Amino acid sequence: MPRKIEDIKLNKDKKQITFREEIVLRGEPKKEIGKIVIKKEEEIAMMSRETNKLYKEEYIEEKIIKEKESKIDEYLKSRSSRDMNTESRRIERTPKIKNDKRAVGKTLLFVFIISLLGGLVYFGGNFLEKADITITQRHEGISYTDESFVASKSSGGQNVDFEIMIVPEKRTKNITLTEPKEVSENAKGVVTFYNEYSITAQNIVVSTMLSDQEGKTYKLDKAITIPGYKQDGGNIIAGKVDAPVSAFLPGDVYNGSPEKLYINAFKGTAKYEKIYGKIKESLTGGASGLVYTLNEKDKENVKNIAETSFREELYDKVKALVPEGYVLYEGATNFSYKSPDDFYSKEADAKVEIEGTLAVVLLQEESLVKSIIGNAMPLVVGDEAKEIKISGLENLTFKFSNADQQITKDAVSIPFTLSGKAEAIWYPNLDLLKSKLLGVYKDDTLSIFRQDPGISSAMVKIFPPWQKYLPKNIDKINMSFDNLTNK
Repeated sequence: MPRKIEDIKLNKDKKQITFREEIVLRGEPKKEIGKIVIKKEEEIAMMSRETNKLYKEEYIEEKIIKEKESKIDEYLKSRSSRDMNTESRRIERTPKIKNDKRAVGKTLLFVFIISLLGGLVYFGGNFLEKADITITQRHEGISYTDESFVASKSSGGQNVDFEIMIVPEKRTKNITLTEPKEVSENAKGVVTFYNEYSITAQNIVVSTMLSDQEGKTYKLDKAITIPGYKQDGGNIIAGKVDAPVSAFLPGDVYNGSPEKLYINAFKGTAKYEKIYGKIKESLTGGASGLVYTLNEKDKENVKNIAETSFREELYDKVKALVPEGYVLYEGATNFSYKSPDDFYSKEADAKVEIEGTLAVVLLQEESLVKSIIGNAMPLVVGDEAKEIKISGLENLTFKFSNADQQITKDAVSIPFTLSGKAEAIWYPNLDLLKSKLLGVYKDDTLSIFRQDPGISSAMVKIFPPWQKYLPKNIDKINMSFDNLTNK
């Protein structure tokens, strides 16, 4: 088979195209086909020329087309560039005009909003105007050492008004007795006798025998006369009298409080139920055999208990009862107590009943403050004195001028002394100050504050900040005392 080889070369400037064609017959030497080869080469050369001519024409035509296309492209590019430049110039010019207008609009809007807000703030501030004033009060210390005062029922001068309170109380206290002894004692007590029998007084002789509902017997220790009853409309008001009685026999079985005592001599008559007695003070002291009694050492223990724990209990009770507006000092008290003289117990560990009484002097607080101000600050008078309160009254120590002073309901004058430290604090009239400050220029407030001796200093804050005058509406002036000055 012949093998055909084509070699096509294209020069760089595409002006000449060369074709080469070889025909090789396998198995046959080249010399045997020399003519044919030559012929073929001539044909190939002719074909090559025709082909070159054809390609040359196509190349020229293609080049012309490309040149036209190139010119068109350049035209389009130039046209596009001009259009883009024109568009760019148009875009650059048009937005600038729009941006300038928008900036001017924004500036005007901003100025309008600021003006509006400023107006709202100004007029709103004036509508919400107020003044906050903080007053620092004047303080003055007071120191006393046994300074003399007088509590008196009569008014006038620097006397202090007072009231008397007396509180009795009974307490049972545990105590250990130390001395046993053999005794035979009758119980004793006090009985109130009543006469509902007649309007005529009834005489009862001493040692009259009495009996209770249990049949125990007692005797009257003193002769008595029981007044007759009185009538109030249809009601009978029995006549009555108190008298001591004692048990007929010794022993602790008689100790106590029977409900009623009847006169044995009236038994079987109308007087038996109409003339009778009721226990006023319980029967005590009944004992027989070996018992423990209160010796001097035991009585001293009872005294210590009474004057410590019992007295403190009574004082706490009285303190809780003090009415408002009064001052109670621990030194303004009298304490007294009673314990049984004849006390007997079968056991060493006994319970002793103590009856205590605490009498106190209650000082009227307003009167006391007035008296202290007059004593410590004699130049302070009139309205200024009314503005002053005394802090630390509870820190003062009260003492009777007379160490043996007795407190009774009939007392009309009680001298005493005070020792310790207190403090006078001025409380200016805030409503009066507000009325003086209405519409006042801020810098002129100082002169107004200086007119009140109770003001140490003052701080004024006005809202809105540009306002120079205090409000003309009193409700818009807030005034208060500095908390630090009240501690």
